Amino acid sequence: MSTHEIQARALQMPLHERARLAQLLLASLDEEDEIEWAWAEEA
Repeated sequence: MSTHEIQARALQMPLHERARLAQLLLASLDEEDEIEWAWAEEA
């Protein structure tokens, strides 16, 4: 499934489900930043 297809399906979801999905996606970005920061500190 392409990113475009995922986006199209997500936009069809009810508002509260889209909001929850957005929160989860944003939180996952924060987690990746924390991991990258930890590796940078280690190096």
